[in-house]
Amino acid sequence: ATLGMVDIIETQKQIPLNISLPQSGHIAVYGSSGTGKTTLLQTIIFSLTTKYSPEMLNIFAFDFGGLNLGNLSLLPHCVNVAFGDEEDKISYMFEQILECIETRKVLFAKNNCAAYESYLATTKNKLPAVLLVLDTGSSDISTNTVQDDRWTLYEPRPGEIRKESDLGSAERDGRYAGSVIGTEPTTDRESIG
Repeated sequence: ATLGMVDIIETQKQIPLNISLPQSGHIAVYGSSGTGKTTLLQTIIFSLTTKYSPEMLNIFAFDFGGLNLGNLSLLPHCVNVAFGDEEDKISYMFEQILECIETRKVLFAKNNCAAYESYLATTKNKLPAVLLVLDTGSSDISTNTVQDDRWTLYEPRPGEIRKESDLGSAERDGRYAGSVIGTEPTTDRESIG
């Protein structure tokens, strides 16, 4: 994914700043409210959707912040977008993700592959990468708890997100599906003086 341009002052050049999600693994974007965390998420997603077809990239987005990811539902790559107050939808989406991971574990084992990239290289089959997008919002959001019998996602303190059970499993088993990108708020900006 192309994030933007980098100025190389010594040579008076600009080059694209690229990241490879399969090589980078999961990505967390940290910053105070208003520093552009969600904009960076959207930039990464837009870059990926211009490079990969919906047959090669599926996006699950969870917006626990400023409700800025709803427009992703217009992309053909987007499986679904859930907001913090949509507990049933969140549960359903996590079930879909976990089912995908379990199915791929079996598929990869049958093909003697340890991860998504090796499966594609070995079999030459098309299989969409699954991108799990979490926008936890700014540090001033109120406490939000979503729980069912398989996973818990909660914010015990404003701006802090804790992941347990199946969300942790989805992160650990990302090699079967794709990558997780998300935002984590920090404390308010320190003044420079």
